[in-house]
Amino acid sequence: LESAFTSMADMARREYPVIPADWLLNQRFDTASKVARLELPIVLVHGVADEIVPVSMSRQLYGSARGRAQLILVDGAGHEDALSGAGQQLSQMLAKLAQQCDGRQ
Repeated sequence: LESAFTSMADMARREYPVIPADWLLNQRFDTASKVARLELPIVLVHGVADEIVPVSMSRQLYGSARGRAQLILVDGAGHEDALSGAGQQLSQMLAKLAQQCDGRQ
């Protein structure tokens, strides 16, 4: 997951703190509850300089992951360039993920 938010309701509360915007949502996009139920390996990548989705949301997702999870925080990367900025670290994590899915680790 790249630059993922915990839920649309959390983002609405963050962006519109005085309006009960989360009540108006017909789609929840509740990533946190879905990640908590996953039993598969997961890699989260987030730019530390993301001004749209706070990096704390990826940290929270990482903390709620039940299975094998990896979190890559990319210094200087924003919302849309975290994957490209992760470079070698992401390559290594994806190789490890592939091995885990293949049952070799």
